Amino acid sequence: MKQETSKHIGPRAVHQSDSNSARAIFFVATFALGLLVGNVSKADEYSHSSTPPSAITLLQQVQLLPSPYDRVQWYEARRVAFDALSNPSERIEALHLIGQSYYKLGMHAKAKEILVSALTAVPELDEQASSMKATINNDLGLIAIGQKDRTLAIQYFQRALELSKKGNNLNNQVISATNLAKTNLEEGRTLGLANLLVEIGEAIQSLPPNAATAHHLLALGQIYRDGAKKFVLRPQARLDALNAYLAALTLAQADRNKTLQAFANGYIGELYEDEGRAQDAIQYTRLALFYAQEVSDDTLLYRWQWQMARLTSSDSGSPEALDHYRQAVSTLNRSRTQMTLGSAINFKQSVGPVFYEFADLLLKNAVLLEDGELKQAVLQEAIDVLEAVKLAEVEDYFDSECVVLPEQKIKLTDIKTDSAIIYPVLLQDRTELIVQLPDGIKQYTSKVSASDLRETVNQFRTRVEQYSASHDYLAPAQLLYSWLMAPLEKDLLASGVNTVVFVPDGPLRSIPISALHDGEQCLIQKYAVATTQGITLTDPKPFQRDEIRVLANGLTEAVQGYSALPSVKQELNDIKQIFDTTLYEDQGYQLQTVEGEMTGGSYNIVHFATHGEFNSDHSKSFLLTYDDKLTMDRLEDTIGLRRFQSEPIELLVLSACQTAVGDDEAALGLAGIAIKAGARSALATLWFINDQATSTLVADFYKQLNQDDQTKAKALQTAQVNMINETNYTHPSFWAPFLMIGNWL
Repeated sequence: MKQETSKHIGPRAVHQSDSNSARAIFFVATFALGLLVGNVSKADEYSHSSTPPSAITLLQQVQLLPSPYDRVQWYEARRVAFDALSNPSERIEALHLIGQSYYKLGMHAKAKEILVSALTAVPELDEQASSMKATINNDLGLIAIGQKDRTLAIQYFQRALELSKKGNNLNNQVISATNLAKTNLEEGRTLGLANLLVEIGEAIQSLPPNAATAHHLLALGQIYRDGAKKFVLRPQARLDALNAYLAALTLAQADRNKTLQAFANGYIGELYEDEGRAQDAIQYTRLALFYAQEVSDDTLLYRWQWQMARLTSSDSGSPEALDHYRQAVSTLNRSRTQMTLGSAINFKQSVGPVFYEFADLLLKNAVLLEDGELKQAVLQEAIDVLEAVKLAEVEDYFDSECVVLPEQKIKLTDIKTDSAIIYPVLLQDRTELIVQLPDGIKQYTSKVSASDLRETVNQFRTRVEQYSASHDYLAPAQLLYSWLMAPLEKDLLASGVNTVVFVPDGPLRSIPISALHDGEQCLIQKYAVATTQGITLTDPKPFQRDEIRVLANGLTEAVQGYSALPSVKQELNDIKQIFDTTLYEDQGYQLQTVEGEMTGGSYNIVHFATHGEFNSDHSKSFLLTYDDKLTMDRLEDTIGLRRFQSEPIELLVLSACQTAVGDDEAALGLAGIAIKAGARSALATLWFINDQATSTLVADFYKQLNQDDQTKAKALQTAQVNMINETNYTHPSFWAPFLMIGNWL
């Protein structure tokens, strides 16, 4: 597990984003919008101190520690001594540094707890106390941004601004006012925004002409630019943005600060890009690239490489644009985690567009090529780009770059299978399907936009989840089939494919592909269906049936406010009749007990017949135990460790979990559960269903899995088709939510 990100998203930093979705650049270490303004000089001073450890204070010990992770570890080991600090100002400042460290590691709740305790310890207001309280309130505002609560963030930033004025701290005043203005703009609260921006500009003019002031000017320019793009500020706001950028550039040149020159030139290039003045934009972007290369900062470099790619792109696939996109993607693959992990930055919204724009351009280029090696190479490159996106999304969701082991990464060409791998690519004007068939890669285009597809997907999910005698799910199910399956069906038949493996994008993660309908039957009645977050994130090996041992856990009783699952008893007994099973049920199914079994036991399959919820915040996703909740992180810390020690779990089964309709992030958590748990495969449900239907399907699945000629995907297909043909549970609301995730073989 990664212990520390290299990004320095400082509380006291100016929160920023822009309409090109490149939010990450506002949080980089060398830029004051993400720098620990006001703390760096002291930290640097102490880092060069030669004072022996025995002679320095606890506060100085904290300041000497090189990383947020080290500071947190130090604090956890010395809480008693720390709590005994008698000097109030020393204690407050130390708490402040510790709180910032928790924040930088993405531990927002703990950071807030520490900073609130620091805030309470500040004595009643004098000028110095006002400044400290302002600083901490600004930090708490940034934590609220990290917790996706902009309303609370605005309250903290407003309080920080008031306190900064009382403390006569002009620099803090500019920081908190800028954060307040930016957050208000993002929330659509524009009343008084123009006056606040004028106030910020006037305050900046009173600051000394140095690099810190240039930072503030760049931040102010970005707010003006965003406001102009959203049509909530006067048209002259673009000129206000340009003037702020030019003033910052002048200060950066005087200071010979290449990082700031890169930002200022790049921002001016963005402004000209907004105006459609490509040549002027290219001129400034080239200067930004030059300075970014001079300082060897990937978090700067990718942004201007991306900007050059956009400025030089064309529908036919400009070679120059493709080269710039390749450079940007290569840079991001090196440095992506330092911009997103442990932060409030959303990968999909920030750096994700670079990958999708590149894939879009590659696919536009591929469609113009005749079938042959060159077209295959272009389509393979598009797949590689999409695979990189999938890896990054999983890392970003689970806030860890160590979710996937390098040795798990493989190429589809390494697998001998009768399967087709389908990559739907949702684009603004169309949906592309890249399909890896046994004899090569093919490309298909559906004339449906991402927004129209999303609307139909959400309609389908809402209807298919609820039983209805009118089968009102059929209309969206057939429409989705016409877009996602009909274009490639002829080639699937010709290739002898009997399993389709979807690598879903966005909203497609939240629906059961198996219930798409061709007008006569569901997709599952024609093909076995599986889903994976990415082929390079999958460990596709045939299921070994020798010496299968199952750890089965379940709840039949109502606990912790969740309903009883009476059919679970039969479900667990059915498993025990098929495989060698260790069983924990109801009061025996305690968190500590099951964690001990998963860590120390030798099991091929781990089965949970219990309530589970997947949330857009992975830390809030869990499986219910009798006495507690098994979180995804704890799941990784138990059976997930198996991948480091021996063979991973072959199959993880979650038979009563659920995700919310339209929640792409929660669905991503479900799609990534096998990866998180270090399991080759997971069988899980998108929504909670009748527990008798669950018991029936699960028992049949295990029965089919015990047959030598069945892959996991085909075992699930047989169980689902049997349910359609032989039971009262024919409606897809009963059988469709079961997904085979990861290794389908």
